[in-house]
Amino acid sequence: MEFLLRHYEKIILGLTLLFLLGGIFLVMLMFGETRDKLADEWRQAESQASGGGLVALLDSSVFTAEASLTDTRKILAINAGSREDRKGSLLEPNRYIKCSKPDCPYVISLSSDTCPFCATKQPELGKDAAEGDDSDNDGMPDLFEQRYSFLNPYNPADATQDYDNDGFLNVEEYRAGTQLDDPDSFPPLGNLLRFTRIFRRPLPIVLRSVDEGRTDDKAKWDVSVNVWDNTRRRNVSRTIRIGDKINDFELLDISREGTGAAAVYQVDICPAGQKDDVYRLSQGKPELNKTTTVQMVYLASRQREHARAVLQRFSMLRNVGDEFPLNKRKSTGPVVEHYRLKSADEAAKTVVIELLDQAKGSPIAEITLLPLTPAADFVSSGAGAGNVMGGGEGPMMEGPDEGFMP
Repeated sequence: MEFLLRHYEKIILGLTLLFLLGGIFLVMLMFGETRDKLADEWRQAESQASGGGLVALLDSSVFTAEASLTDTRKILAINAGSREDRKGSLLEPNRYIKCSKPDCPYVISLSSDTCPFCATKQPELGKDAAEGDDSDNDGMPDLFEQRYSFLNPYNPADATQDYDNDGFLNVEEYRAGTQLDDPDSFPPLGNLLRFTRIFRRPLPIVLRSVDEGRTDDKAKWDVSVNVWDNTRRRNVSRTIRIGDKINDFELLDISREGTGAAAVYQVDICPAGQKDDVYRLSQGKPELNKTTTVQMVYLASRQREHARAVLQRFSMLRNVGDEFPLNKRKSTGPVVEHYRLKSADEAAKTVVIELLDQAKGSPIAEITLLPLTPAADFVSSGAGAGNVMGGGEGPMMEGPDEGFMP
């Protein structure tokens, strides 16, 4: 007893070290068994795969559970019936319809492929989608929405989602007849254009004064004009005479009303080489171009948080008659579509573009552009707006000079 009292600390320390060594030994033993078990399962899987046997599927739920909870495209639609749900939904009974056979008086489930009473095969669900009900009033009939697992006939928010992330909303693809779940199937890219302004640009030349120089020969009169200098980025004053060219315009003629200090001058100019297209300038008054100009925005992204960047980087000015390309990436490579601005009416607020079969080619379709409506054209990412166009390939691209490649 005296020995224990004198050496109890050493005994406790020894027992502790013994338990520690025992624990380390057990851990190493279990690690070795687990390693051998995994190696054996690996060899067994390789043997089954090489021998044509079936390999047990992994339980993917452990990988997709968190993603499924945060995926805004998945809707918990406990009250929505489906084609596979023969007994109706949790909160709503199944819908019924009369058998398609004229002399069969029975009512059958809407999702039935065959009438159980007369064995008549029923029309495919969705064939009459254009004439069906639209319970949520989102622009897509119920029968059409039932064809896609990510659409809900009772949820109007899914119309403004972009499930395949090709830049077009679900309702836009429905109207165009393209596949809502295929990023390589989309309407013509011109449908992503919106116009923000229709106007006529002022000519880059303004008449200031005319100096006759004490001669009646108009060819020797000095005409002072203000012109836009692209290098200095401001208006500058220049002096020209009849026949001179400046800023791609040629001075054709000078007219005068009155004499002396009361004289009022006007000059005729035309675009260089186009003497049939004459503009008459009055002193101090800017003259508007005869050609209508349209400011357009290409919706390279539909997310509301990208709206400011889209308006800044994907805006362009085009005159009526101008051609321009629009580009987009597909899984098979870049796709280029060529367009021409056909007409623009400032009073009626209408803009029409033509889809061409090739660059400087013939028109094959017309598209009437819509005015930019940010509330409808941009949707919040929480509503499933999708990422940037191109199937979620990355961040929004920089706006190029001529075409647009989202």
